[in-house]
Amino acid sequence: MDNLGFMTCLPFSLFFLSMGLVFSTLKGKAVTLLNRFNSLSKEEQKKYNREQISKTQAKTFYVWTFLLGIGAIASYFISSYIGILAFLTWLFLFLKDAKNTPEQNFRKYSKKRKETE
Repeated sequence: MDNLGFMTCLPFSLFFLSMGLVFSTLKGKAVTLLNRFNSLSKEEQKKYNREQISKTQAKTFYVWTFLLGIGAIASYFISSYIGILAFLTWLFLFLKDAKNTPEQNFRKYSKKRKETE
């Protein structure tokens, strides 16, 4: 436990990289892995563009991978505190989105909204 920043950031970074690859590969089918999407009724789920949700979620996972990967590398070579700072930054970004309701999270992916624009 010499380098807490490295040991925290690296596993998370690898996990988010794998999730990004899953969402990029499975496209619209991957949204079933999102608990917030599954909490919507089947009728509500039909109102949203699954492909776009999956694409955006994959990008989010890649951003988190980059942030935590840089944190792990900098923590290993420079200071453990950089990794801890990277992890806290990720935690802030995660919690910022977690406080929203599923409807708030997916509103911008509404199929109806696309048709009216």
